[in-house]
Amino acid sequence: MIVQKRVCGQPAWNNKGVSISVTGENRRVFYLGTKFDCTVAVITPKENSNLKAIAAFVFEKDFLGKVKNVDQALSVTESSFLKVGFNLNHWSSLGKEIYPKGLPKPYSDDATQWLFHGHSVKAENPLQVSVARLLGYRWPAESDTEMELADEAKELITAVKAFDTLTDDDGILCIPSVNGELAASERLRSFLQAVYGRAWNNQTIAQLLTKEGATKSHLEDWLRDEFFEQHCRLFHNRPFI
Repeated sequence: MIVQKRVCGQPAWNNKGVSISVTGENRRVFYLGTKFDCTVAVITPKENSNLKAIAAFVFEKDFLGKVKNVDQALSVTESSFLKVGFNLNHWSSLGKEIYPKGLPKPYSDDATQWLFHGHSVKAENPLQVSVARLLGYRWPAESDTEMELADEAKELITAVKAFDTLTDDDGILCIPSVNGELAASERLRSFLQAVYGRAWNNQTIAQLLTKEGATKSHLEDWLRDEFFEQHCRLFHNRPFI
């Protein structure tokens, strides 16, 4: 295995593996070969045929406990991962059982991620995504034809394009009705009704507001008083609306 934890970790670039945050909860996700910084460590196999074994090993529930046994620091060093016992034959066998069809392809319902599909219904923050789409924002996965994505993500990207006609022409969505245009809350409601289709019901708006953590019970109040603060918080104080 090769482990890299630097911005200059070229040996891991363009290879697939598993990345692990070295602080906090030590979150583990599949690594797709992109550049990374010192907040994560990346484990890649010397032989691609061993990728399933490494994935099974790292995502195993006791893995982090094993790491803590060799390094109890709050910020784990990349060398600590190599000190954890690894039986290739054992984990290769488990990897074939866990991933009989191969490793899962990239997919995310998180709108802060570059591979997010852009569909409101599946999003973790449907109202934020819907407002963004109404104003013309699109996610990278929607236009990058070379990006590796799960089939479900590709299907959602195709599906959500059917509602692009509802996007505002000038990218300005006024909260009150201005110059003959409907108020923002009415346009947002119409957009949501369209994308939710048969899944729409009288409780949908209330459920979506609750999902956003809103204290308001009406879309207009939420847009006026809470949307932007939540938008900033969701996108790590880098607002684009």
